[in-house]
Amino acid sequence: MDCTIEVEGRKFVLEYLAEGAANVVFKLRPYHPSLMRFRKTHSKMPYSEIVHKFNTVLSPLFPSDVLLHPTLFKIPNVPLVIATLNKALVEKEADGSRSQKRQGVYLTPSEEYGIFVQDMTPRQDQERFFEFKPKWLVQSPSAPAEAKRCRTCALREMRRAAKVISGRGDRDFCPLDLLSTQDAVLDEVLGSMIGDDLGALKHIFMEKVQPLLSRLRVLQAMHGHVGLDDLNGQQMPTASGAEGDGGQESSVVCTLFDVLIGMTVRDCSVFVRYNMDKSKTEAEVKLADLDMKSARLEKWADIERQLISGGWYTGDENVAEDGGRRFCRALQRR
Repeated sequence: MDCTIEVEGRKFVLEYLAEGAANVVFKLRPYHPSLMRFRKTHSKMPYSEIVHKFNTVLSPLFPSDVLLHPTLFKIPNVPLVIATLNKALVEKEADGSRSQKRQGVYLTPSEEYGIFVQDMTPRQDQERFFEFKPKWLVQSPSAPAEAKRCRTCALREMRRAAKVISGRGDRDFCPLDLLSTQDAVLDEVLGSMIGDDLGALKHIFMEKVQPLLSRLRVLQAMHGHVGLDDLNGQQMPTASGAEGDGGQESSVVCTLFDVLIGMTVRDCSVFVRYNMDKSKTEAEVKLADLDMKSARLEKWADIERQLISGGWYTGDENVAEDGGRRFCRALQRR
């Protein structure tokens, strides 16, 4: 079922592209340089608040040209548009083209805005695209001192043992290897992402992607109140209004705000669009998915407790082995 929407006096058809836990993303046909996001019922933070926090809190942390900047778009005739798109999602479930883990959750009719964001998908045959989530580029502050896995790898192994599919973040590489200066390590990591294009893109990864990841790592270390000591038993208010843009705030609110920034910069994505039809490969690198996290302290604390008590950090988990345990090379004792 097609849904037509008017943008700047032109009519476009919304074409389903992808979705995550909180949003569904659509392309506009005929071609438009932006994609449009719509909010699901699972997401409790209105788009106006998401864009405000991006502009006032997250955007200043990075050079402007490396970010995908969200722009609000007032949805015309919200009930009709959302109902039509939701019916299209139901149809995708019926024909099997919507992921089973996303089924049953639809767009919220209470959201009056969509979000425009730059379309990074290939525009021509010579262009290609890949994305990845760097996740935790520094170790969790509450990981055991004898940890053999970083936080990301520990969580991945725990979820895989439970046969839980965790989406784009469930990749085989260790995030600590992304900033390696060793050719063999980089070749292995990039090979898992981009395969045959490794030779052409390795220098771009080192020149454009690694500096961005270095900035992310610095920010993760700065906003490091994400361990059990920070999450356990704190009576914190919601994130709304805790921006620190004037007025007196308690240290508890500031701590919560730092936790939310810390979790946000640990769950963003890197998008890379590159053109192979050149004498020298060119690429555009952007940081995406920088939506401020809402307060889910108990869930985050519960995951951390499971990783520690289950021996997932230290490699002492008691599960049937499948091909041997994998540990993080960056944490191996010399």
